[in-house]
Amino acid sequence: MSAYLEKHRFLRGLSLLIRRYFDHHVARDSAALTYYLLFALFPILIFLSNLVGVISFDMDSLIGMLSVIAPQEVVDVIVQYLYYVSAESSTALLGFSLVFSIFFPYRAANALFASVRKAYNIGMPTHFVRYQCKVMLYTLLLIVTLVLSLVFSVVGKRLLRFLARYIYLNESSIHLWGTVRFFLLGVIGFFLISMLHVLAHDDARSLRAIWPGVLTSLMTWIGLSLLFSLYVERAANYSRIYGSIGTVIVLLLWLYLAANMLILGAEFSGVLLSLRNDKQENQT
Repeated sequence: MSAYLEKHRFLRGLSLLIRRYFDHHVARDSAALTYYLLFALFPILIFLSNLVGVISFDMDSLIGMLSVIAPQEVVDVIVQYLYYVSAESSTALLGFSLVFSIFFPYRAANALFASVRKAYNIGMPTHFVRYQCKVMLYTLLLIVTLVLSLVFSVVGKRLLRFLARYIYLNESSIHLWGTVRFFLLGVIGFFLISMLHVLAHDDARSLRAIWPGVLTSLMTWIGLSLLFSLYVERAANYSRIYGSIGTVIVLLLWLYLAANMLILGAEFSGVLLSLRNDKQENQT
């Protein structure tokens, strides 16, 4: 009997998640979020390109890291743009990147907060100024963490070899970094999505209430990104359909996929909370 109830609960949860996808307009909100993410990406890349000369950015390492989680067309767009803005660097371009590296990520964070609040059935924020401060805090946290994670992963081996002059680090330990860094990037991703769920709430939330959605967002995004990469490389031919903008279409689809997974993770946590509340009501 308990197995039947668990199965029935699973089917009810799945039905509720599908209904929420349409009732909460997840597809529409994901499209809006994709728009902001696209316009946030390139100013941040301009900002990163100005770090190239400072930190001796290793482009091969960057390509290797991005190739794990993104289709080759997306990697090509990012790398080509980095080379372009590095060659065309100017004070005006740097000023543009500083302004829009904050404005568009802020708009993306604001859209994410609204979707997460909708998923948890939270109404409009009661304290507008405090809410906007939390959005700005998450925006700055997102930018700083993104820059540090890229620097951390790309410059890691060089830094370890530099430290090896002063402390004992053998070559095998340095090469092990190539594997460990992806685990650390996963931890960083889990932290960023967790902070999104926590800050979007008006009150404090325990990790127990949000971790299912956070983990779902992270794991499904990684898994679907890998599947999407295989699909693009082996089955789809967007260049034949869209011509020279085929790579841009792939980038948009990849960002749209990421936006969907971020929002659906919050919806998944909302479904679990709804089922838990119904169970408690039935017990009483």
